[in-house]
Amino acid sequence: MEGGFFEQGYVLYKIVTPSENWAVMRRYSDFEWLRTQLSDRHPGYPIPPIARKGAFRKFDEDYLRKRKTIL
Repeated sequence: MEGGFFEQGYVLYKIVTPSENWAVMRRYSDFEWLRTQLSDRHPGYPIPPIARKGAFRKFDEDYLRKRKTIL
């Protein structure tokens, strides 16, 4: 996953698949949705938490770098 960038008041994260060299842009809500789907479809399996939403530090570079690593 590459760095996030701002688009209309939210952050987009670029995800690249090395084997096929495909790239997609995803928002935080996409990661929330994925985690919910995994938890619902695989009860009992440990699904790691994702980074919490931060209202005030949303666009701070250091915060985004840490959040990107966790996501």
